[in-house]
Amino acid sequence: MEERFIASKKRKFFGWFLDLIIVGSVLALLHAFLKDTGVGFWASAATALAVEVYLIRTFGGVGYYILSISRVVPEDGSGRVLVVDPVIKQNENWFTLIIAFLMINSGLKGCVRWTQGMPVFPMFGVEFGRTEGICFSIAAGLTSVILGVGLYKLRKWAFWLAIFFGLMMAMGAYMSMGQWGPYVEQAVTARRDLQRVPVRPGEIEAARQFIQNYTMAFALSGPLVLLFNFRRFVR
Repeated sequence: MEERFIASKKRKFFGWFLDLIIVGSVLALLHAFLKDTGVGFWASAATALAVEVYLIRTFGGVGYYILSISRVVPEDGSGRVLVVDPVIKQNENWFTLIIAFLMINSGLKGCVRWTQGMPVFPMFGVEFGRTEGICFSIAAGLTSVILGVGLYKLRKWAFWLAIFFGLMMAMGAYMSMGQWGPYVEQAVTARRDLQRVPVRPGEIEAARQFIQNYTMAFALSGPLVLLFNFRRFVR
């Protein structure tokens, strides 16, 4: 077995980190959906932990699966070794890794942000009601997560769909940006309430300016970076 295919400590640590943020998001959703039924936080936490234990026993953890880390037994039978899929290892680079992580991270945040009292911003000129907003947030978030996993796996379908998804989200944001003013104020206020600190003077206006100036740049940068790395997606 070639040394270069053995999973590095950084890769293993990042796999654990992915496990942490995924389980945390699942826990937040479980608690939000079950709290009105009388199921407490610790019951939700126990459920999320049970799912994670099952996944660890099956795949070695969700993070390991996403990063193509698997357990193998060397020919000398000296014990299990964690290795990386050689095709993935030879073709990935920092750009594909970062874009894939941003897709997963932003998707998870989108799935759970409403549980923290954050408003769902209008998209494509449509202002959502509470139920519609929650459904849209979860659907868009899960789509982003699935595409992020596909990008880590260097799947061509994920490459094309991620570009399409990024452009559609950018278009939706562009069509609705004029409606975002009150929602920015609600988002900033909700975040500070969650942190139990007051809103700082000028913070809301600064957030509005940042969103107006940089939202489209961030939305379009992902598809552009992916296009420059097309040959990396070999599966």
